[in-house]
Amino acid sequence: MPPAAAAMPDAELTGRLERHILEERAKDKEKRANSLILVHARAAESAQAFVDTLLDQHAVRWKLAEIGPGVRGVTLVYLARLEGTAQGTVVDRLRNGANGAVEEVELRSLKGIKPRE
Repeated sequence: MPPAAAAMPDAELTGRLERHILEERAKDKEKRANSLILVHARAAESAQAFVDTLLDQHAVRWKLAEIGPGVRGVTLVYLARLEGTAQGTVVDRLRNGANGAVEEVELRSLKGIKPRE
């Protein structure tokens, strides 16, 4: 994890996320991630342990793509394949059941995202 003093600029983080998303787009449709999950937390370790366990239970597949500085601590960026009602379940559990490990969570759909030309 990069130290807070060596914070990645927004443009750099955006470029890295685009690379991860393009890698996902190259995979077979059934194997690629369909969700981008941004987890904002004060401490990476406790939030990551909670999120990893939750995604093991509810995601078809997932990976931690980035850990970077956040407004109040860190932002963990996950790419996941969530099916059916799993998106709602994951967001609800992250917002209400993380015992303070997670400050806020954002879930963004990757469906329909195309590479830039």
